[in-house]
Amino acid sequence: MHPPLVAHRHPACADLIRALEGCHTRRPLAKFLGACNSQKIALDKCFRSEKALRSAANREKAKREKALLQEKRAWRAARRGEGSEAAT
Repeated sequence: MHPPLVAHRHPACADLIRALEGCHTRRPLAKFLGACNSQKIALDKCFRSEKALRSAANREKAKREKALLQEKRAWRAARRGEGSEAAT
């Protein structure tokens, strides 16, 4: 199975989406017998590469956010330490 075939959601795979949809239109019954398998395989590969790129970008974003959170926590801990020393 693949996600809904909407070209604007998958701009890198738009040509492959159109090719698969065209094959399904030209061969409405033969598509069930494997007539469009080569287009489907190419589209699946494109979707996998899109997902890999999104995953890599999400991992990098998570690393940046985690580092920022750790900096904030360290800053707050340092501020709390300064406040307790001033009170004594």
